[in-house]
Amino acid sequence: MNKNLEEELEQKTTEFNNLKTTKLGDVGEEIVDNWLYVEGFDGWGTSDIYSVNHEKSHIIDRVVFTSGSMIAFDVKTKTSRDIYPDISIDTPDYKTYKKLAENGNYVMVFFVDYKLKKCYGGFLSGVRKERGIDSECYVDGRRYPFHVDSFGKGVTYLPLQNMTDFFCLSDDDLERLKPFIGGK
Repeated sequence: MNKNLEEELEQKTTEFNNLKTTKLGDVGEEIVDNWLYVEGFDGWGTSDIYSVNHEKSHIIDRVVFTSGSMIAFDVKTKTSRDIYPDISIDTPDYKTYKKLAENGNYVMVFFVDYKLKKCYGGFLSGVRKERGIDSECYVDGRRYPFHVDSFGKGVTYLPLQNMTDFFCLSDDDLERLKPFIGGK
């Protein structure tokens, strides 16, 4: 690799890692990691959680292999909307999760919501028999999942009613998130 390209990649990595949104996401991932380790994976037959390379943007945050299955975890640290009872994810990410799920993998999304002061989420449908967080439904006449194309990048809204509450955020969790809330 030539020196200029290496320097450019290093600069982009540094810029990505210094974004407030990246730091906010890192704290959210740490909060979920702590909960996962406390809760343990005994019921899933493993305690090994593998992280992805955090030096650049990534779609999946953690992977667990158990009993011949792969479980992909992604943590989104953000808030639900005020007007509608839903939360968004980028449509390209959503499509990647769906593709993983359609290929027989388990995909679980965690939302660390600092406004509601809790972590919720669940498995995507198409893999599990129970209703997934992206199961089609209507809330106040609005059909979910609800896709919107904004600024050339699509957003997919998922209803809060399909989420499972995992845990409440502690005061310490909220303090750790506070410096990174708002802005880039």
